[in-house]
Amino acid sequence: MTLRPSRSARLALAVVVVILAAAGTANAEVRRLVVSTREEVLGGDYEKLGGTVELELDPAHPANAAIVDLDRAPRNARGRVEASADFMVLRPRRPPARGSTALLEVSNRGGKALLPYFNRATWSLDPSTAEDFGDRLLMRLHLTLIWVGWQFDVPHSRGCCGSARRSRATPTVRSRGSCAAIGRSSDRPRHYRSPIATTWPIRWPTPGMRTTC
Repeated sequence: MTLRPSRSARLALAVVVVILAAAGTANAEVRRLVVSTREEVLGGDYEKLGGTVELELDPAHPANAAIVDLDRAPRNARGRVEASADFMVLRPRRPPARGSTALLEVSNRGGKALLPYFNRATWSLDPSTAEDFGDRLLMRLHLTLIWVGWQFDVPHSRGCCGSARRSRATPTVRSRGSCAAIGRSSDRPRHYRSPIATTWPIRWPTPGMRTTC
């Protein structure tokens, strides 16, 4: 008897392949993909899935050297740094025989620009209504749409794709000396017009930041 993978297993594999293909020069391993919501949209022509993809990164891998302070982050028993990201998938429930091509957007500030840009739809974090899908160009092409978050500080609301949802602890980064900077540093750059250079001064320490030695 031949066992065929379930639809959920095939979806998980497809999402993992697309995410890894879009990872660029960084090296990460997908440990688990959790589908937490599933619903039909567009009268049942498409289904919408949302959930979390859980990753592990090897701080010693040369491809991860450009990730700031990765070598100082907490590690699990395998010596890897854990991370996670929200994702959302819109896929045709009856794809063409040739299969469905996936279009991936790495969400900026947790948003979703594919539908407004290509379908002339209204902006929505959680596309559900007819207005959210516009003229349905991408749907008429039977495309699968995938959104994956990457920024940790976006608002945690329905449909908003962010990252690092598994850990809400205040980050602690140990300096190469004997002190650690504890807290979050956030500053808005101000643009200074100059014929020579543009400078963006950053306050340090920022309000709420404390150091321990």
